[in-house]
Amino acid sequence: MTSVSPDLTGEIALITGCAGLLGPVHADALIRCGAFVVVTDIDEERALQTAHRLADEHGAHKVIGLRMDVTDRAGVAAVQRRVLDEHGCVGVLVNNAAIDPKVDSEGGGR
Repeated sequence: MTSVSPDLTGEIALITGCAGLLGPVHADALIRCGAFVVVTDIDEERALQTAHRLADEHGAHKVIGLRMDVTDRAGVAAVQRRVLDEHGCVGVLVNNAAIDPKVDSEGGGR
């Protein structure tokens, strides 16, 4: 079986909920295809840790980590503006975030 990877060179990819189990795998695959990846998560520390791990492997010029709560419209808009201003238009969006009813959203989501 032949594996085909799309050429995403020059694309900006944003992944929500990226500090969990699948987010880093999605990010790694997108970086390997040439995309610049914006790692977002409700937990800023974990988003930054994920971005640092990916940067260690692929280079700091390939990834950034930002806090973003997908349930906060103003926060999402702020991230959108920042990414657009600093990196350009998002061409790839991975909606990986989920709302877990067992999680206390008032307590920071985790």
